[in-house]
Amino acid sequence: MRTGLGVLLVAAFVMIIGGCTKRPPETWHKPGATQGDWNSDEINCRSLARRKVDREYRAEASQIGSGEYRSGATLTKTMNRYEAKKREQALFEACLKSRGFVKSGPKDGKSLK
Repeated sequence: MRTGLGVLLVAAFVMIIGGCTKRPPETWHKPGATQGDWNSDEINCRSLARRKVDREYRAEASQIGSGEYRSGATLTKTMNRYEAKKREQALFEACLKSRGFVKSGPKDGKSLK
């Protein structure tokens, strides 16, 4: 019981600290792309990434089982949601890259975002 509480506290601390760090905004550019191109591709890529992660998350959740109140179940679900968000972002970025967009720093004047 004590070990489970320790793991939960450490996980909560890591998530809080991670949420407090401020990263510079990401910008994307593609030679010859218009703002309309960006808007369309951003919406399509976010949608594709979200649908894929939702399918993966549901499949994984069904394998975990319905033992909602067993020790660590809430932590497992929280960590799975966190990993799903990271996976969704990675899929979104891969989709944009496949469409010719390049991520650049916040001071690059070519941003379409």
